[in-house]
Amino acid sequence: MASTLSGTNMPQPATFAPSKDDILGALGFYFGQPVSPEKLKDYNEHHAATYHFPDAYVGSNTKIRDTINNLVEKQPQTWHTTIGLPFRRIEGTVVEWDEIRFDVRLMQRVPYQGVSRMTTSMKRKHRDRVVRRGLGMLIESDFYTTPVGREHFSNQIQSIRYCVQETCNYDVLFAYLTTHNYDFAYDRSHNVRPRRNIPRRCSTRSRCMRSPRRKETDLTRQSRTASSA
Repeated sequence: MASTLSGTNMPQPATFAPSKDDILGALGFYFGQPVSPEKLKDYNEHHAATYHFPDAYVGSNTKIRDTINNLVEKQPQTWHTTIGLPFRRIEGTVVEWDEIRFDVRLMQRVPYQGVSRMTTSMKRKHRDRVVRRGLGMLIESDFYTTPVGREHFSNQIQSIRYCVQETCNYDVLFAYLTTHNYDFAYDRSHNVRPRRNIPRRCSTRSRCMRSPRRKETDLTRQSRTASSA
């Protein structure tokens, strides 16, 4: 017999003392196959009656991982992970890519049968590692025995999904704000862009840092004048 919660068929817990098969069936529904199946031989009816969590499920759980991945990838997402920097599945934890730059310049005049200047290019190979981040949750060993516990477990999974999405949104915005603008650097190095369009942070900062010194100098002069008088 099954009950429906949030559109998912969940096993109905036993009314009286649950058996070993009832506990293992409920745990298999939520956590999938155990990490160490050989440890289930030590799980007996006494453990089931006291809702003892089997040691066979201690470790990395792939079903919860796949559930959170499906919630993140298949549910409606924001602009950051759909257009800005969409999700891409990779193999391993190391990412490699090539960077090729071509020197864009104006063509110069060449005399008849003269030798033209060659274009220059540069190729670089980059390598980076994927940053590992984690987030855990705390659940009761017998959460599946009550509707409130099952709903709380579902809400915790959804909360982790929102945390993953917010973290990805932050990383996308940080990448856009800190990325290198090749066109702007080229215009600045070749004096193509007007200087009034280039922010002068250094001059403004030095000007702001010098202003308190000038005020201190004026106050010092006033104090000296007062003392001499």
